[in-house]
Amino acid sequence: MSKTGQLDDIANTVTKEILEELYQRSNHALEYSDLDIEGDDFNDASSYIMDLVIIKLKTDSSCIKSRSGLFKD
Repeated sequence: MSKTGQLDDIANTVTKEILEELYQRSNHALEYSDLDIEGDDFNDASSYIMDLVIIKLKTDSSCIKSRSGLFKD
């Protein structure tokens, strides 16, 4: 397998782990917030928080630098 393929496999594993952690942290933050929500509203709010965090991570150019071309087969 190429280095790029191996890196993709690692990224897939890390993504699953991070999404699980993000899910848990979003729920935890909502549980301890002053918001009075439960049920479907709670799930929607948690999903919304997760989406916002992902967007913020993708768009924060101060901490993410392009690494394309770093590894070549």
